[in-house]
Order: sequence, then C-alpha cells, then structure tokens
Amino acid sequence: TDTRYDSLPRDVVQECKRAVLDSIGCAIAGVDEPKSRIGIEYARMVGAGDPTATIIGTRDKVSVLGASFANAELINALDMDAVLPPGHVSPYVMPAAFATAETLAGSGREMIVAMAISHEMSNRFGKAVDYQRRVKDGKVDPPKVFGYSNTIFGATAAIGRLRGYSRDTLAHALGIAGSISPVNSQIAWFEHTPISTIKYQLAGMLAQQALTAALMGELGHRGDLQVLDDREYGYARFIGTEKW
Repeated sequence: TDTRYDSLPRDVVQECKRAVLDSIGCAIAGVDEPKSRIGIEYARMVGAGDPTATIIGTRDKVSVLGASFANAELINALDMDAVLPPGHVSPYVMPAAFATAETLAGSGREMIVAMAISHEMSNRFGKAVDYQRRVKDGKVDPPKVFGYSNTIFGATAAIGRLRGYSRDTLAHALGIAGSISPVNSQIAWFEHTPISTIKYQLAGMLAQQALTAALMGELGHRGDLQVLDDREYGYARFIGTEKW
C-alpha cells in the first residue's frame, strides 16, 4: 500500500513496461487461436451490458470481469508470454489490473506500480513453493504437485493497489484470495494427452478469482488472515507444496 512510482528502481520500471508491451503483443498475436476465441466469446456472455473494459485485439468492451477473463486467455494463448519464476506470471496478474485501471482512468504510473507489486509477490511466492525446475542432489526432481495458483496473491494486490485499498482491506482481500485460490493442476497437463487448452492453469479464471477476492474485501468480507502462516491447515496444504 505504501509503494510509490518514484521509489521503484529504474530497471524495475523498464522491465514492467516491457512486460506490459510484451503481453499486449502476445494477446494480439494470439487473437485467432481457439483458446482466445473461446475466451472472447465467454467474456461477451458474462460481460455484456457493462461496456467499460476493452478486450485486447477486438473492438469489444465488456465488464471488468469479462475483460479480465478474455485478456488473460489471450495473453496466454501462444505460450510466448513473459517468464519469471514460478513461470508465466503476466497473464495471471495483468488482465484484471488492466481492466481495473481502464475503468478507473488510472495513470500509466499507477499501472506500472501495480505491475511491479504483482510480479514481485508472484516471484517471491514462486520461490517459496515447489515448481517444475526443482533440483535435488544435482538432478531435476519435479514434485508431484505444482502450478501457478499462488499468482492470485500478486494479482489481487495489483487490483487493491489500483483501487486504493487500506492495509486492512488489502489484508482481507489477500486472505480471501488464499481461500479461493485454484488448485495446482499443472502436472496433470504434462501427463495427460491429448493436451488440453486449459493448459497449466485457466488464466481467465484465476484473473476473475483475483478480482473477486479484491472486491469481496472492498465490500467488507473478512478473509482468513492466518491462511499463509499455518503450514498444517493453511495455504501450503491447499496447494500441495512440500516446500514453504
């Protein structure tokens, strides 16, 4: 909540700008892919009647929820989106922030701050849990469960930052995010053929869940503020990580 544009290192600002441009490019390039077309049609179904947020690469404007879903699927469609441990972070943390910033007429600087926060948090979570590049005794030793679920925290934080949440509101939003986080399903995607278009995570749904968590906190829902601290019953247990 206290992060300001002027406090960001210059290289962080530069990389955030690159990630934004890269993500828009990926979305436009992937607009005709089946995954993208389905995402766009779904956004039109759930987002009709509230033309406030743009679906990238189209002339459509739909609701924030609809645009968040479609743009996540678009950015992720070609699998060429930016990589930062735990993997593809941008398609999960950017889309709901894009839509939120557009509806609020937020500044470019505020968007960059939100992107820095979301990628920083996702990277830290990614290094705190199991992921596919785990090495044991000098050899690759992938765990039985891993995925991108924890990016929901960075995505929720970006939305909360853009909407100007207090510390308490954001804490509850993040607690809610932990409780509604999707499962870590990436290993099944690797093992099952033919490979599904859901891929390692349905990017659109995670973007919507982050938006839901943020707005529930804003509306007064109380989140589980112990969800990250409790190894036995909390978030680490939910997503099946051996490392925390």
